[in-house]
Amino acid sequence: MSEQTPGPDSPPEPEGPSVPEGPSVPDGSEPEAALAEIAASSPENPVQPEGPPGADGWEPGQRARIIRDAIMEGNSFVVTILALVAALVVGGLINAFSNTTVLHAWGNLFSAPGHAISLAWDTAVGAYIEMFEGSIFNPHTVSALFQQASFSAAIHDGYLAAVFNPLSETCVQATPLILAGLAIAVKVLARAGATLLGIMFLFWAVFLHAPRIAMKLHSGDEWTSGVIALAMCGAAFFIAGTVSGGKMRTVS
Repeated sequence: MSEQTPGPDSPPEPEGPSVPEGPSVPDGSEPEAALAEIAASSPENPVQPEGPPGADGWEPGQRARIIRDAIMEGNSFVVTILALVAALVVGGLINAFSNTTVLHAWGNLFSAPGHAISLAWDTAVGAYIEMFEGSIFNPHTVSALFQQASFSAAIHDGYLAAVFNPLSETCVQATPLILAGLAIAVKVLARAGATLLGIMFLFWAVFLHAPRIAMKLHSGDEWTSGVIALAMCGAAFFIAGTVSGGKMRTVS
C-alpha cells in the first residue's frame, strides 16, 4: 500500500473551504434572457435594467439621442431641414437690419422696443412675401384676371401671361441651379456640375452686377447682389475642388 493512500482506520482528512456556486442557469429556450439574468445577479459590472418607456412609447432621452446622432452623422434629411431654417433666419436678419428704417427704430430700442421688433419682423416677412409673389405666384394678378370682361380679352391684354410669368421665369433661371444641385447631390458628374455653376455665377458677377454697381455706387441692393453672386461663385468652385464623383455613375 502506498504511503499516500490512507488506510481504512485513518481519520478523514479535513476538506478545504467550500466554493460558493455561481448563479444557476435557468432552463428554457431563451438563452439571451438567461444570460441577462446571470449578468444582473453577478456582483461585478451589474447590468442596470432600462427604465420603462414613457406614455408615448419613447424611452427617456431617445428623441434627443436620435436628433443628436442625425446631426453628428450627417443625416441628409435633417441637414437639409436645418439648412433651410438657417437660411430663412439669416436671410430675414439681413433683410431686416439692412433697412435704414429698421436700424433707426433699433436705435430707439429702449424707448420703444415693441416698435423696433415689430418693424424688423414686418420687414423680414414682407421681403419673403415679395419674393414668393415675384417668383412663384402673385394673387393680385389672379384677381386682375377675373376682373376682365372676357377670357379672350384677358389673354390679349396679357393678364393670363402675368399669372404664369413669375413661375415660368423662375423655372428658366433656376433650371441650371437645380440640375447642378442634383448632380452634386447624387454624385453624377458632380465636379463638372459644380464647376459650370461657379462659372455661371462668375459671369453674373462680372457682366451683370459689376456694371450695375458701377452705375449705382451708393445702392445697397446692387452691392448685396454682387457680393452674393461672388459668394455663390466661390462656394461652387470650393465644392468642385472637394467633391468626389467626377465620372458619370453607371446605373445597373
